[in-house]
Amino acid sequence: MIKRLFDIILSALGLLFLLPLLVVISVIIMIDTKGPIIYSQERLGRFGKPFSIYKFRTMVKDAEPDKPLLSYKEDERITCAGRFLRRFHLDELPQLWNILVGEMSFVGPRPERKYFVDQIIETAPEYSRLLQVRPGLS
Repeated sequence: MIKRLFDIILSALGLLFLLPLLVVISVIIMIDTKGPIIYSQERLGRFGKPFSIYKFRTMVKDAEPDKPLLSYKEDERITCAGRFLRRFHLDELPQLWNILVGEMSFVGPRPERKYFVDQIIETAPEYSRLLQVRPGLS
């Protein structure tokens, strides 16, 4: 209960104080490429419940036309602004909303897509234990 209270207070304050930065990043993304500013993607949360994670868009629109793909260092799908945002992890700031509404916590395992979780569990079944806790930003 204390951890959840900490998450609520810190994420609300973070969103409030970082609002000017969030606006600047949004404008930069709008200038850099066409498409949505915020990118949402389904991830698995606590107890394997799916939720939409929010990030600033760092790739071209429709970067995964066929199936989920992992990105790599020199990935051509990453936009110019996206490289900067990823380097300083600024693309993760919209996840403060996920924390505020209780889908994530500040501290916890990284939430992954079901596609990749299924592949990991095939070779490491103990990975499913991570789904017993709320995923985290860090």
